[in-house]
Amino acid sequence: MKSLTLSISLLIGVVFSGCVEPIPSKIVYTPNLNEVATAEVGQNMYSKVNAIFKYDFQVHFENDKMNYKYKSNKYGHKFYFKKNQNSECILFTENRRDEWIYLIDENCDGLFTIDEKEGDKLEKPLKYTLIPAEPTIIQDSFKYSVTYQGKIGNKLNISFKEFISTIVNNERSFMIRDAYTQNIEYELDENGEAMIGFKGLRIKVLKATNFDITYKVLHDYKF
Repeated sequence: MKSLTLSISLLIGVVFSGCVEPIPSKIVYTPNLNEVATAEVGQNMYSKVNAIFKYDFQVHFENDKMNYKYKSNKYGHKFYFKKNQNSECILFTENRRDEWIYLIDENCDGLFTIDEKEGDKLEKPLKYTLIPAEPTIIQDSFKYSVTYQGKIGNKLNISFKEFISTIVNNERSFMIRDAYTQNIEYELDENGEAMIGFKGLRIKVLKATNFDITYKVLHDYKF
């Protein structure tokens, strides 16, 4: 009986000790398979990333040049976005274990209206948009990217890059693997279409110009 009581006590201690399960890493594809997408010259056509995504979105202000103390590049840290318990949308940053709330969008309609730090309404609502949050890079993270390098005549120039995680200035980030970077030309057919193939990756090109490319990813890499 003493052994059973001890076991139950230990179990209760674990449950209420505040221990939090680590967020598992996951592989994120951009865009999703079979999704029609468009990329301009120099933009990423496809990426595959293994890392931790703690938040779904970051906040981007419509006008970063405005004279406003909460513009997104002011403090050098990242602003994140989520709904709180009151169903308000909030702008916050992380400081170790705490979240610092800066601005509140009461209706989640794309306009911040309350300055949480000052406890007052803003003189003018601040418009914002959401962009996908960057991953938290862990030791075993990896990244693959495909970049559209443009069209010359009837040929497309596509760049394939691989990255590994490394530590720079005491922070983990992605470092390109130069030996695994390749630029390959693909020829358009008479309909202006093409099939891009690389290490099992298959991308169907629907239309390509000197400015952008429209396509969909059919199959992921095979390693």
